[in-house]
Amino acid sequence: MVDSLSNSSYKYSMISVFISHNYMDKPLARKLSNTLNGYGIRTWIDEAEIKIGDSLISKINTGISQVDYIIAIISKYSVESKWVLKELDIAMNREIEGKKVVVLPILAGECNFPDFLKGKFYVDMSNNKLFLKNLPQLLSRFDIENVLPEKELSFTEQRISLFDIINKLSDENESIRINTWESLTYSDKHIFKLDEFRKFIMGQLHNNCFSEEELIRLLKMYDWYFDDDILLDSFYCSMLNTANKKLLQAVIHSINIHKTNSENVVAKLLDMLKTKDDNDEFILCMTYFYNVHIYDEKDELLEICDSIIGSYTNTKVLVELVKIIFFQFSDDDGIRRIIELYTKSEDGLKKEIVAAFSLLGSELELVSFYIRSPRLRDRFKSIILESFSEEDDLFNANLICALFVADDLEYLFPRNEIWDVIDRLDNYSIIALLEKLSFDYNVSNIFYSDEDVIEFGKMIDRDDSRINGLVLDILADIPLKKAIDFLNQFNYEPRYYNVDSLLITLLKETNICDYKEFYFRCRKVKMTNCDEIEKILISLCDYMLDNSKEFDLVSSLQIDLGELEMGIRQRSRILRFICDVFEKQSASFEKENIKKINNFIKKSEKYYKRT
Repeated sequence: MVDSLSNSSYKYSMISVFISHNYMDKPLARKLSNTLNGYGIRTWIDEAEIKIGDSLISKINTGISQVDYIIAIISKYSVESKWVLKELDIAMNREIEGKKVVVLPILAGECNFPDFLKGKFYVDMSNNKLFLKNLPQLLSRFDIENVLPEKELSFTEQRISLFDIINKLSDENESIRINTWESLTYSDKHIFKLDEFRKFIMGQLHNNCFSEEELIRLLKMYDWYFDDDILLDSFYCSMLNTANKKLLQAVIHSINIHKTNSENVVAKLLDMLKTKDDNDEFILCMTYFYNVHIYDEKDELLEICDSIIGSYTNTKVLVELVKIIFFQFSDDDGIRRIIELYTKSEDGLKKEIVAAFSLLGSELELVSFYIRSPRLRDRFKSIILESFSEEDDLFNANLICALFVADDLEYLFPRNEIWDVIDRLDNYSIIALLEKLSFDYNVSNIFYSDEDVIEFGKMIDRDDSRINGLVLDILADIPLKKAIDFLNQFNYEPRYYNVDSLLITLLKETNICDYKEFYFRCRKVKMTNCDEIEKILISLCDYMLDNSKEFDLVSSLQIDLGELEMGIRQRSRILRFICDVFEKQSASFEKENIKKINNFIKKSEKYYKRT
């Protein structure tokens, strides 16, 4: 095991809840128990059952030494006698006779709710709708803020609760713990969303409860989770002290994935670079420094880079070094070193150097790229322009993409010069370029002028059907009237995946009446696979063509937005666009419809703002 954090007394303690209920309220008690187990909360339920004639205080006292909270399910069955109400009153006022236990009443149905409870926190869960609505309020009492859908509250193929997972991961038998980790798969990564699981992990790490094998599996699982999560940031440095090579590689890989740049972690990785051991951990350390920007330690990193340039002939190491320099030092200091290394290198390494530049540029990793020296600027530019290959179409495509998408390079490679280079490429390189643009980028963020559209149109003159199809598909994603004109000219058949964008462009950039034939081609495609929001978009287009269809448009607004998942099918974007058009066109609608439209705009706002 790795060393635990010094001066640490943090310990995870599972929240425990005693659910006191009448046997007639068993369904709600079971539902509460299962739900709370899903969030990692231990519940006692059967022994908390109150039968007619039982004393509520007596039942609660049986579990008081074991729990943090008492849930008392209140219904006509549990409060039907005066002496029960009296005992409940005593329990609430004394919080179970001064013990550190919080009593949480849950309303299970209509009853004569006791007056003394009206000033006490309670939750109404008397039906399923109220259960779902008020569950977050109940969970907040347990310091649980992240409320998940019910389908995300069970894990592994056996669909067991977080409570069961934590129990298994706390077992004294290491093989049971290892088997539990192995049973968690990629589809279970949302377990890290649950507050109690995160608290459990922190407690185990603080108290050094995980074996090295468990840590490896924890890191693998954690690396499937969101890149920007910081749960393990304070533990990485301690884990880097391990002598276990497999664990060390897992730690460095995880640091890379989550882009941790704490001072201690950076210092530790810099020390590992200084050793210059030509091994997997060394390469992983280099990978870190072209993935994560550092600031205070840049001078030290540059010294290490210089020592590696002077002592290494290993091409793999030098290529990783080039990526570091491009990523961390995209200025005169860095470019001067790149040019010196390029000048003295063999052809194979020269190509790898340019490939490293194109990789980082096309992945938008080159930021603040500015060369002040005109001499260095011209030399670097000539290196890039001379690197295009007659044989390697993928290399050419990656390099062109880097020049297009890295905004900070525009002073060095003006757009018209990039198009001139493209004109000289053969058809294979053009196809590779168009495929990469289509599959890897949102082209509407890269190409935004009529000049760009014209240059794409020139590619059609190459008389290659593969090029023609790719060009038209790209033009369909560029929101300009000029692009629509090209598509219309070549009788483009819209695709199901780009027709929404085409409809928006038609409404926003053109007079749709001038493009009726093209619109109806779009409409035909859209109507074969159309949800409620897209139907409104179609109705809006129909109305702009024919104002007599106002009634149909207003009728299409009668939908329940809460039933739709806004994160798919561009729904939030389409909804916002529709509302913008309504606001601009409000004066053109019939008076009796304006109120309906304004109500739709008002209720829509929270859905597209939220996303």
